[in-house]
Amino acid sequence: GVVFFIASCETPSVNLTESVSTFKIRGYQTRTYDTTDTKMVMKAMVNALQDEGFVIKVLNTDMGLITAERTFQTINKGQKFWYGVQYGYDVATIVEGNISVDRFGNQTKVRANFIEKVVNTKGGITKVKQVDDPKLYQEFFAQAQKSIFIEKEKVY
Repeated sequence: GVVFFIASCETPSVNLTESVSTFKIRGYQTRTYDTTDTKMVMKAMVNALQDEGFVIKVLNTDMGLITAERTFQTINKGQKFWYGVQYGYDVATIVEGNISVDRFGNQTKVRANFIEKVVNTKGGITKVKQVDDPKLYQEFFAQAQKSIFIEKEKVY
């Protein structure tokens, strides 16, 4: 009992660099727009995703959630040679986008999060990682800004 008590009194270590990087990532994953029309912003996000080649998988306007996927063929020739048919090799990269749209006072806040999954010939996922390249998010939000302009002006 004493050992357990002493062990349970340990304070968990806080990784400040991880917290800072998480905060930094959230910074470039989030944009705020000067409108309370969350429905219009959601439409613009759907259009931006589709313009980038994503297929919409989930659209929940009540929750302000959009989930979309884009698949790229990425055959790993080294794995194909060494592992072949028996073990499988990486053949596709799926980029999954999760977009949340929320009213934030007199504005609408959008957070985009992209995850990359590598899939092999056996249908297994061999790698999953968060896309943390600020440039990708900047490009997405630039496309989203164009879509918002089009939605606001109803320019087709």
